Amino acid sequence: MVFSYFRVIVANMSMSEQIESALNRIIDCFSPSNGQISDVKRLSGGASQETWAFSVAASVNDIQRFILRRAPGGTAPDAHGNKITLETEAALMRAAAANHVPVPDVLHVCRPSDGLGAAFIMPFIEGETIARKILRDEVYTTARTHLAEACGVALAGIHHISRADLPDLPVSDGQAQIAQYEGIYRSLDIPRPVFELAFQ
Repeated sequence: MVFSYFRVIVANMSMSEQIESALNRIIDCFSPSNGQISDVKRLSGGASQETWAFSVAASVNDIQRFILRRAPGGTAPDAHGNKITLETEAALMRAAAANHVPVPDVLHVCRPSDGLGAAFIMPFIEGETIARKILRDEVYTTARTHLAEACGVALAGIHHISRADLPDLPVSDGQAQIAQYEGIYRSLDIPRPVFELAFQ
């Protein structure tokens, strides 16, 4: 009876409320603060995964911000092709951080018992991800003067990571990738001249 009542409560909660509730239960895993989760909202960025921002307020003057990167609906799709799991993605980010690549720290990789599904938590980092703004807005004029160099340094750091430090990853050569994407294209049965020309 109690379990059924709990299910009704969860069913009536919005997605943000469900995530907030789950985050409050595991707050000790990523924040030393004794605060409460607040300001949970989904961000527009992220085409294949969900990106949620939230805060932990220990006091009026002590507010920490975080990001939850999560599989759609919390359920990771069946692994196929060259897709990697969020757990593997988190391991790659940790390997990059260990090699001084500028990435956010992975604070917690969610477990099934956390109630968030496939996900991990990082600190929130101020910045801009929309290329049009970075390339055109006056506020980024100074950033544009050293952006290419910074990207090159980061890329060099990624390539410097030892393969021994990486998790198991799918391996595919160029020809295999072309065959994979042509197979996907053919399965849609929607002819497109530009793709026909490209595959030829």
